[in-house]
Amino acid sequence: MRLFIIFICFVPLVFSGCGVELLTTTAIQGELQAQQLKSMQRQVQGIADQTGKINLERAIQTFQAEKGRYPSSLNELVPQYLPSLPSPSGDSAYSFDPITGQIITVPSSIPSEDIRKMEQVKYAIAQYARATGYYPATLDSLYPTYLSFVPRTSDGQAFIYNAQTGGVSHPLFAGAQTPQTTTPATPVGSYPMNSVTGGMAVQQQLNTMTNSSGAVGSYSRQSVQNVQNDYSNKQNKVMDDLGL
Repeated sequence: MRLFIIFICFVPLVFSGCGVELLTTTAIQGELQAQQLKSMQRQVQGIADQTGKINLERAIQTFQAEKGRYPSSLNELVPQYLPSLPSPSGDSAYSFDPITGQIITVPSSIPSEDIRKMEQVKYAIAQYARATGYYPATLDSLYPTYLSFVPRTSDGQAFIYNAQTGGVSHPLFAGAQTPQTTTPATPVGSYPMNSVTGGMAVQQQLNTMTNSSGAVGSYSRQSVQNVQNDYSNKQNKVMDDLGL
């Protein structure tokens, strides 16, 4: 009788222990599945980011091969070369240098309208410098000959501009720099050469860019095909790197 009572008391303890073990195992499996799901999501997002960037590079290269220049803004690629502009994951956005064609990432906190405006401003600066041998004294010098709009952000602020280098940045990330004023531009002919990047240096740089652009601009259909082949190779490499 005593043994029977001990057995009855022991059985619930055994099954209770099994229940705890089962719950623990289930929890571990659930955690592993959650981690695997996150890993797969990151992998898929990585593929999407790489594919988006490759598509953007291909569109820029094809545009240059056909027109002999880089687009003045990524907006020029839509819809003929891209149905829409890709966006990377995270807190960044795609932009590019309209002189070199290089894709760059910028903080996504900058309004997309301002990102596109900055691309056009950079392109206009290069056109101005190519025509005059100097960078403009202020960005306002570009309107209306080189720009169809007054160079301001979407909320009316002036872009940060360095007349020594031709560099442009957004006031959100300008630090302690002071935006340019709207003082009328100094005539290029009387502007001191040593206060703006020297005319010869600017012209030499622009000539290099022009020669490079002209070489690509002379591409035939075969050149465009090379761009497409390069695009396919890059896509295949992305898939290989991810083990797909």
